[in-house]
Amino acid sequence: MLTAEVWIAPGQFSFPLNLPNEFFGIFPTGTIANEDMPWATEIDTKLLKLPSLFWGNYTYCEAAFYHRDSKSVLVTVSFFY
Repeated sequence: MLTAEVWIAPGQFSFPLNLPNEFFGIFPTGTIANEDMPWATEIDTKLLKLPSLFWGNYTYCEAAFYHRDSKSVLVTVSFFY
């Protein structure tokens, strides 16, 4: 049996109501930081954090990954409608 882990960028939110990830069926294993992740020895991770939106109620953060051995870049973006 295969298993997968879901890691989320910090400060993810839903709009217009800030509902928890579990409401959408997303059960994160952890939150992406710049260290202490299982892939940290193979893949560099950078976060793009923008200032808070709407009077500090919402934040915006996306992640980019660089795999050193293959010299591949993966940039993520998520939008839910």
